[in-house]
Amino acid sequence: QWQDLYALFQADSAAQALEGSRFFEQQYRQLNQIFLLDQAAKLADDAGDDDRALRLYTERVRLTPFSQSAALRAAIIHLRRDQADQAYTLLSSQQKQAGQDAEPYWTLFINLALDLAHTDAAEQAIRKMESTTVGKRADWPRLIVEVRSTHPARAAELALELWRRRNDTQQFIDAFEYYVDQSRSAMAKRLLAELSPESRLKLEQNPHFLLLRARHSQATRQPDAAWLDLQKARHLQPESDDTLVTMIWFLVNQHRHAELQT
Repeated sequence: QWQDLYALFQADSAAQALEGSRFFEQQYRQLNQIFLLDQAAKLADDAGDDDRALRLYTERVRLTPFSQSAALRAAIIHLRRDQADQAYTLLSSQQKQAGQDAEPYWTLFINLALDLAHTDAAEQAIRKMESTTVGKRADWPRLIVEVRSTHPARAAELALELWRRRNDTQQFIDAFEYYVDQSRSAMAKRLLAELSPESRLKLEQNPHFLLLRARHSQATRQPDAAWLDLQKARHLQPESDDTLVTMIWFLVNQHRHAELQT
């Protein structure tokens, strides 16, 4: 009976859908049956009455059981109004209620958390969904970039985690660069020792990695190893002025005047 009434109100016009929304809301207030609130919200949405739909969806979100549809629709209305913070707050309130099967909810929540730089919440959600399609498709590199702006040490740890999971050489380079920049030579040395022969060969095709390793070698008083990496980087990227300048300053600092003249 209720489904037939819902279909009747939904069939023709926005005005009829809005009338149906009012009817179902009235029935919900009297009977306290949650499915009636669901139908009232959907009909308001169909009628294009965003204010009414948002009010009803938000009311539904606060009730149990969890409604992925209500949470998503309310968040989308907020986003259409350029109210990303309100959308995030609403979705965040449902983290405990949403199960791992609510993949569209978690996808939107993670992306919105990243957009708003709520990096801790985004990381926790990604880890919660790790075994699901959402977790496997999660944008870890984007999370790392967001974290790096405020917590570079944590970003380096995350980059290493991603490298160890996926053998993502760029993440290794980013983490290695952090430790070289921070003069944490012991940590940089440990990372180099972790490399398999295959990973090392792959990284040695990257001029930036070679320049970083050269800096590390200089810091650990291995000038010959540093010079070798600088030469390799120059060979891979002969047009790079930055590499050439780095080589010149290395030779000056090392007082290698004969090589400087060549």
